[in-house]
Amino acid sequence: MAMSKKVLIIDDNLAFAKLVEQVLTGKGYEVLKASNGQEGLRVMFDHRPDLVLLDVVMPGFDGWQTCSRIREISDVPIIMITG
Repeated sequence: MAMSKKVLIIDDNLAFAKLVEQVLTGKGYEVLKASNGQEGLRVMFDHRPDLVLLDVVMPGFDGWQTCSRIREISDVPIIMITG
């Protein structure tokens, strides 16, 4: 049995993250979520996702700062999202 691909959603808009999670899980992806950049980095270290969907505007570490930190440790594909 093939392992499902892991997608990490880092977004402080919980309703949007839940909607994206529903779509992706319906397509067979394993979804990990974080509501801010610092939490996202912890999840990134612990679970090594195959793709990151990253909100640009968040409190604390914004998406650009979080992206820079991720790039220091990984070449995982990152899709920047914004509302």
